[in-house]
Amino acid sequence: HVECLIELAKHNRENHGDWLGWQECGTCKARFTGPVQRALAKAWFGCVESLHLPPENEEHTGALLNLACDLNENGEYPEAESLLAQVHATRLEVLGPTHIDTHVASVYLAKTYRYQGNYTQALALHIEADAAIRVMEGVDDQTKLFSRSELGLSYQYAGQLEPAHAIQRELFEARKAAVGLDNAETQEMMEQLANTSRELGKTEEAVDLFTDLIARRKRVLGELHPHTLNSMSSLAILHMAQEEYTSARELAQEVLALEEQVYGATHPNTIIGVHNLGLYTALAGRPSEAEPTLRRAIAAQIQLGFDQQTLCFFRASLGLTLSMLGRHSEAVTELRDAHRTQVETDSLGLEHPSTLRTASILGAALVAAGAVEEGRGLLTRTLAIQTRVLTAKTYDARQTAKRLEQCPPTEPAGAARRLDHGG
Repeated sequence: HVECLIELAKHNRENHGDWLGWQECGTCKARFTGPVQRALAKAWFGCVESLHLPPENEEHTGALLNLACDLNENGEYPEAESLLAQVHATRLEVLGPTHIDTHVASVYLAKTYRYQGNYTQALALHIEADAAIRVMEGVDDQTKLFSRSELGLSYQYAGQLEPAHAIQRELFEARKAAVGLDNAETQEMMEQLANTSRELGKTEEAVDLFTDLIARRKRVLGELHPHTLNSMSSLAILHMAQEEYTSARELAQEVLALEEQVYGATHPNTIIGVHNLGLYTALAGRPSEAEPTLRRAIAAQIQLGFDQQTLCFFRASLGLTLSMLGRHSEAVTELRDAHRTQVETDSLGLEHPSTLRTASILGAALVAAGAVEEGRGLLTRTLAIQTRVLTAKTYDARQTAKRLEQCPPTEPAGAARRLDHGG
């Protein structure tokens, strides 16, 4: 069927100059996704290459950009980054640094940095590109929306939640007023706002947004559409934030089965789904069942060969599970290494929400392992930063406060035991 679609798309291009045949179904107008999307993008670029156009030709650059974007959507981030760097360099040389297409290429390149966990690099590039796009004359609303939306996500992933929430609220309200809630772009804005609301501890707002969003996406797109799966996965995270761990686990099981069907077992989204199931299983009081699931996610993430930030997040979940199993020394070793990596990584650093989560779990593990004062000190410092950076209402800050409350009474001076870095 893919070969038939390729032949149809070639026919459309040769006879009508219609490129949409490479991107959406000619009957129902739905955009292609998954393996079909990737195969058509590669075929499109192959067709353009067969024309022997110079690299600076916009038809060649456009096909290359489309292929890179589809590789991004299918989790092939390093290859996508390489192609987008080519597009950006070509447009910089041919069109110049102030051309709109050069700035758009910057946004796409920054998006790929973010997908690979390079949050600081992504945010810096997004801020620069969006500032230029917003003041340029003659730029269409769609391009401005795309740039602004990606900037909001880069703020969010960099741990700067308040500016992310402000941008996403602005975009969502504008789209809702302009085209209504059944519009795909409005729903994308709704999902981004709901996720940031959840991270900020605005639980009621997040629940209302997610409930409405999932119902609309299931009705319009169907249960197997990637956007529907993303929304369901986000709702499971919200269940976790409400400490409804059994509900989170049940929904994560459902989502993972669908992700394996849609993406395959090795796609980054599926691997995250495996991790989420493992984490919620541990939090639901089944740590012995969770451990092999989390180790499977870690092994798969290592196999991908990039995004150390996500790997550290997975390892923190494993450390939490090991501590729940009473294997405190193993947990401390796992968590120390993950925390050290996060602190030393430019994209995260000491005050990133992911680093603070690991620090909180490490603090509790240290207390459980007998290093009470070291653990208490780490929990105290972590909670102070979380309260300042995230607010005390967030799930992670609440968990840190709870762990601090559960610490034993302060030991007499000189009685504290400190574990060495080997646990």
